[in-house]
Amino acid sequence: MRSVMNANYEPHGLRVVTYFSNPKNGGLVYLEQRWREHFLATMRPRYLPALWSVHHNHQRLKQHILQGRIQPEEVTVMGVKLDEC
Repeated sequence: MRSVMNANYEPHGLRVVTYFSNPKNGGLVYLEQRWREHFLATMRPRYLPALWSVHHNHQRLKQHILQGRIQPEEVTVMGVKLDEC
């Protein structure tokens, strides 16, 4: 079998991250939340740490944004809604 190089190839994971990096598509925080919801529904784990959450670190992330520790352009990509703080 011979390999053929495809200059237009883009890995699936990169396409997913690029898609969700657009705020119109929810942002990366939304992607993380959806993945965690899918994990719960699919795997039905019986033993998770007490503080495990679908909204993992989202509140702390909002605090970092309000403190100016995260750049505004990064906030856009993340899709964090500060009005929900």
